[in-house]
Amino acid sequence: MTELQASHPLVPNEYNRESTTLLLSNDRVGPLNYPGGTLHAATVAMENYHSEMAEHDSIRWKRASMSSQGGSEGVLPALKRAWDQTADRAYRRECALREMQARAAATEQMLQHKKIEAMQRWDEVHAAEEQVTRIVEERMMERRKERERRRIEKFQQEEDKRIAETDGELGATAGEIWDIVSAVAESMEDGSFAPTGLPDAPVGGPRDQSQGDEAVTDDSSEKDTQPGGNEEIPVVPMASRIEIEYECQLPEKRRAALAADEAIEDTAGSLLNILSTLDTTRRSARVAAETCLLSAGHAQAECIRSLIALERASIEDRLQNIGALDRMAENIDLRADLDAYISADKKERGGSTWLGDDDDGGVASALAILSSHVEGSMGIPSSSKVSAEGWGTFAEEDDITPERLEDAVDDLFAKNELLLDTASDSTDAAKRAHEKYDANVNFLCVVAQDELARSRRSTICYALNSKRSSNAEIASKIQFDGLCKLFSAILSGCDREPGGVAIAKMCMMLAQTFYMIDQEDKDAAASQHSTDSSVARDKRIFIKHRISGHLIWQDEEFWDQALYQCVSESLTHSGVMANFDTRRQMIHAQSEWTETRKMKWHDLNQKDRSEAAAQVHAVVFAQLGALAHSMMEFGCGLERSCAFVRRMSIRNQLPISQRTMLLQHLMRGENKSKNES
Repeated sequence: MTELQASHPLVPNEYNRESTTLLLSNDRVGPLNYPGGTLHAATVAMENYHSEMAEHDSIRWKRASMSSQGGSEGVLPALKRAWDQTADRAYRRECALREMQARAAATEQMLQHKKIEAMQRWDEVHAAEEQVTRIVEERMMERRKERERRRIEKFQQEEDKRIAETDGELGATAGEIWDIVSAVAESMEDGSFAPTGLPDAPVGGPRDQSQGDEAVTDDSSEKDTQPGGNEEIPVVPMASRIEIEYECQLPEKRRAALAADEAIEDTAGSLLNILSTLDTTRRSARVAAETCLLSAGHAQAECIRSLIALERASIEDRLQNIGALDRMAENIDLRADLDAYISADKKERGGSTWLGDDDDGGVASALAILSSHVEGSMGIPSSSKVSAEGWGTFAEEDDITPERLEDAVDDLFAKNELLLDTASDSTDAAKRAHEKYDANVNFLCVVAQDELARSRRSTICYALNSKRSSNAEIASKIQFDGLCKLFSAILSGCDREPGGVAIAKMCMMLAQTFYMIDQEDKDAAASQHSTDSSVARDKRIFIKHRISGHLIWQDEEFWDQALYQCVSESLTHSGVMANFDTRRQMIHAQSEWTETRKMKWHDLNQKDRSEAAAQVHAVVFAQLGALAHSMMEFGCGLERSCAFVRRMSIRNQLPISQRTMLLQHLMRGENKSKNES
């Protein structure tokens, strides 16, 4: 095994690197640069033209770029000088504008700092005021407590003094009475509160102070009196709020906050002046910019005028040389150049291919079709329901036999003068003949429409096929209409299985065989002393014209199955694999005891695979063209026919040349039909 086969397992053993490698040389340069062709000559003329134009343009641009030191100044240096002056003025105005913007930004930042500082100062003032208020409240609370303490002490002293003066004979107070009542209430069952055993209070004795005048305490008063209202209680002095504010440094903080507000106002005034200056600078910058743009615009306008003059001179030079170049371009023949290049290139080493002109087809797709044909699995799965093979719903009726069906078909083509278009249909015999014929047609239609009666449809189709050579022309219109009705019934009963598709294909062939000639055309031919066979073919009315609107022609699955069936039949008749198998048997003789084995595509070498693929492509090409033509004949239209060709060509990987040929054939046929109509 060679090194190439070791690294690439798919390379066959007979691979010859030297014989298949496409060698590059000075002559193999592609059709665009191949010498001797019209395209190459036009390309050389174009290069010469551009070379001359480039040389002339370089001379003109050299004059336009000439500086003033060498004599007259060119247009480009003048434009550059005007641009430099404009850029310098614009730069200076931009610097001034940026400087003022920077000053405004700095002042704005300073103003923000001043505001923050003033806010902090006022926060300190507010905090100091809250502290002063809190201290005042604390000291007032202490003053109240001290006054209460002194009042209680004074009252206690007076109470002690009164007790001493009465020698202990003091009447019961309200508190003492309440304690006694509570004790008695707890000891009594009925909870009576009636007082018992109380001593008599002296009339002149002291009274309970709680029952006397209530003491009135006024925090705002400077004096307190006894319960009797005679003596004054000493007053505790209260601290001044002004002193507390000085202790908390509140005045100094207020002055600092006011000073911060004044600094804000000063900074805001400075910022306003700077913003006014900035507005003035912007206005002056706008005026300066307009002046600069005007100056630059004048320079550019002068430059454009000079360049237009240069281009006019250049165009005049181009027009002098464009005539010869135009004649060279008119003489270009791409097809001839490409054919000449391909013909010459095929003579070079590695220039030929196994497939010849059709080397862009899909070999793998063709081999897959060939493999499916060998395995007997040709076709695509059908989505329609599977119908059983048999005699359908009339299986138990013994009178419907193949012979009866054949006789019924024979009756359709039987020559009966009562059915002719020239015969009178008012007689009883003519009416009976018409009724009998209609009954025969209805019987065949009912049998043909049964989806389970595939064998009967096949019998009817083969009976119709036997009439192709002898009864291609239908004698009367009623017989022709009956045949059209029967064909439509057969197509309605066909499914998408291989048997149904085969019957539909046979109907397609027969529909293009049986025809009728209108009576007026027959009379015209008789007046010209000509026979029916000499009547022009375009005067014939075929059955396909009547059944072109059937639903089966709109079913893409039917056409796909029909193509694969046609390809399978053609491959069977052509014997592609059998030819290669014969070669193999000639090389390897087999004994009578050797097991017979089908040849598969992977048994072929690389060259045989390409040859087999070319044969498969030829079969698919022929069958696809025939079916596409049938689609046009049965009213599918150019668009659906071309779509079918494209879809099947892509699925079977036909070469581009074959695809193009099929599509061109369809379009030519459509144009021909339009011209004839």
